[in-house]
Amino acid sequence: MKKYELVIENPADAFILDKEENTIVALCNTKRPDLGFNKLKNLIEKANKNRKQLFHLGDIAYMIDEDYRFFESEVYRIELDNGKYYYTADDCDFEDGDIGNWVFKSETERELHLEALM
Repeated sequence: MKKYELVIENPADAFILDKEENTIVALCNTKRPDLGFNKLKNLIEKANKNRKQLFHLGDIAYMIDEDYRFFESEVYRIELDNGKYYYTADDCDFEDGDIGNWVFKSETERELHLEALM
């Protein structure tokens, strides 16, 4: 999922939307509608390609297994490959897309996710 999106209201006005936070990041206006917002579109595409590293070495990842049991594991290796982070923990490996699905940054996030599933 793309974090940022350029929303063009008319040829001279646009705004940048943070889709994760559902907030407007910036209002944009141009005096050259013939140019459109091409440079801005390119910058947003670059920003969307950059992913934030969510876990660091030594962090504890809070997880749920396929039987809905809780377990924790310490992250001891992190790789960045093609703009995607791959994490290795004591008990399992996970990647960016797993965070928020079965891997969480805190016990509270994990418990809230499980409650929402029930």
